[in-house]
Amino acid sequence: MLLQAPRPPHHVGHGLTTQVESWSEHNASGAYDAAFCVNALEHFVPSSLPPKERTKRYRFFFQQVHEALVPDGRFVLHTMTAEAQPIGRRILADLKFLQRSEFTGMHIPHLHELAAGAEGLFEVVELVNEREAFARACRAWLARLAERRDEAVALENEEVVARFERYLDIFAYTLEDRFFNNFRLTLARKG
Repeated sequence: MLLQAPRPPHHVGHGLTTQVESWSEHNASGAYDAAFCVNALEHFVPSSLPPKERTKRYRFFFQQVHEALVPDGRFVLHTMTAEAQPIGRRILADLKFLQRSEFTGMHIPHLHELAAGAEGLFEVVELVNEREAFARACRAWLARLAERRDEAVALENEEVVARFERYLDIFAYTLEDRFFNNFRLTLARKG
């Protein structure tokens, strides 16, 4: 999603081309029928921004998508959201770990921030919380990693594997405890 260095387009066949670039700099030669953003939005807005500035950044994102779509075009957004919950010591330590090691400087949005960003640009066609399925997936990935842990350590190192185990466990339990959600939103472009 966020590109470190320019890369040429890659032709994958069937008339399809992939290109890695920043969403904020993308200029389409024509309008798209559909667009997708899968678990990337969490990385587009810095956590250092005050709430009003974050909402402006989400608004800019949704405006970019709106402009790239044909009228009534569809946009599927798959994203984590954070919900206000009482925070104990364990979750506070785990959230700090995520912020430092996996989501440095990034903001996991609240659903109301996304709604404000998309207001007037899109109609909600479908909103599905896939929290339970994503929690099960994290648990399954964690179990598979445990089965092949020695191989993983040999490929990387103990520190990387331990960090990934903690990451998966944190996401599994925070989804199970409903601290985080994992929404799939299908939106239709207005106008």
